[in-house]
Amino acid sequence: MSYQAIAATVRITPHPKADRLEIAVVANHRVVVGKGDYQNGDLVLFFPEGGQLSHAVCHENNLYREGKGINKNPEIVGYISDRRRIRSMKLRGIESNGLVLGFQAFAFTGADLGAIKEGQLVNELNGQQICCKYVTPATQRAISKAKRAALKRPKDPSMFKQHYQTPKLRYSIDRIPDGARITITRKLHGTSGRTGYCRVGTERALPFWQSVLNRLGASYTPKVDYAYKYISGSRRVTFHNIEDTSDSYRITAHQLIEGKLKKGETAYYEILHTDPTGTALFTHAIPEAKDKASKAMRKRYGSTMNYTYGVLDTDIYLYRMTMTNEDGVSMDYSPSQLARRANEMAIQVVPFVGEYTHINGQIINTLTGEADILSDKCARLSQGASALDSRHITEGIVVRVEHPDMEQVFKYKGFDFCTLEGIRKNSDTYVDPEEAA
Repeated sequence: MSYQAIAATVRITPHPKADRLEIAVVANHRVVVGKGDYQNGDLVLFFPEGGQLSHAVCHENNLYREGKGINKNPEIVGYISDRRRIRSMKLRGIESNGLVLGFQAFAFTGADLGAIKEGQLVNELNGQQICCKYVTPATQRAISKAKRAALKRPKDPSMFKQHYQTPKLRYSIDRIPDGARITITRKLHGTSGRTGYCRVGTERALPFWQSVLNRLGASYTPKVDYAYKYISGSRRVTFHNIEDTSDSYRITAHQLIEGKLKKGETAYYEILHTDPTGTALFTHAIPEAKDKASKAMRKRYGSTMNYTYGVLDTDIYLYRMTMTNEDGVSMDYSPSQLARRANEMAIQVVPFVGEYTHINGQIINTLTGEADILSDKCARLSQGASALDSRHITEGIVVRVEHPDMEQVFKYKGFDFCTLEGIRKNSDTYVDPEEAA
């Protein structure tokens, strides 16, 4: 669970509804800050939503809003709760997508702050942690339990790899080279799954006499029989036998792919599941709020956002496929190869938005020739109703960049989704099935 702050310069714009506030545009995010706190061109650390500041950062900078007995100066009252969470929220009607702190806030670490360069990602300074990803206490317990269980399982085959951590597009959008091929797809709010047809080795039992001699110092090694086998897993957990999971939807997902892969192929997919009561794997409470946008959302979607995507039981959507050789070297399928294989296997791919060529910050649609600003396009696509089910909002999009100087996949999540995600984690007893998987 990687979470990092990024060093970035600030651009200040006025807040349209508050004289004592300003808007800082930093790392392609908007953050509401106090008026005069930062100047154009200041190099700061930006902390995106979904994170948690360390106690030391909050204590040393008097950020706790409880103040007395917690802050270094007990007479100062800050604006951070005792959970130290960083969330998306609206401040006087303006979206604020994280937190900004100047370098002086980290002088207590003794780090050489002058050595930090723009674009650098950090989660610790001089060996001291300053931030991490926020998970609820219940989710943390579930993660710890899963890690203990993993120690008892066999080693994963070299051909069956975990999916990589997808970075934020906004951090790198200004570095996308001209001429890059851009493919945009929808991001679905399900739980991750992967299934591979992998070469698996099974050790033969040593003859009795070799076992005895090994106890006396010999070094006989068992012979290994190799065969190809279907293996499935979550993001981090591998089920060498699919019956090892207690999640029926993972068994169904495995069955949807079993028998359809070529040797060495691994399919990565989003599992969408709705139980007999009509409740999906993920839901969000929509609280009552005073601002017009929140009122409109609650009026349209009700008090609960139920991410069903129109699925009545269990279904999967492919978003990635690889071919891995016996040495463990993998190659990703291109979007067209992924679509072709999905069609051959009668499995859906994540919804396709379009293919573009990137030129000077613009994207040119390869079919229509229509031009758009990439950042604006991403923002529009990440708001509003889901393309698969208008009864709930979209999560965001995924942007694939293909160029000799940049081969990368990025994510871009919508503000409304991030806000509701933050509200859901207010409960200490909530277990996020995606984080714990």
